[in-house]
Amino acid sequence: MPGLDALEREIAELAEQSAVDLAVADAVTAELSSLTGRAADRSGLVKATVGPTGALIDLAIDPRTQSWPTHRLARTVVETAQAAQRDCADAAADVVARLVPPGGRLRRLFAEGLRENLPARAKETTW
Repeated sequence: MPGLDALEREIAELAEQSAVDLAVADAVTAELSSLTGRAADRSGLVKATVGPTGALIDLAIDPRTQSWPTHRLARTVVETAQAAQRDCADAAADVVARLVPPGGRLRRLFAEGLRENLPARAKETTW
């Protein structure tokens, strides 16, 4: 029966593509899970590092900032942490762009996940 043969071939192709997509997704997930983002303020006295979710994992404040008004230091810490988050978002988007073939469902799923879970990228995003 010719219709059944065509259906079996299509199912086999879908299964093969699913296996490829799963391998790519595993590779992307592994790289994303180890990403960090880093930033320093203009003076270099405040430095922030964030993990793959954008959560702050390290903050270094040089003692020379003790002379700064508290509102300036607070604003600098927040802005530096946000810059580190954007750095991480850039790195995550670069991983997806490098490992996931353009177009297709898998690229769209990763792009949506990044948009929902990380701050806007510093660089222009083209999916």
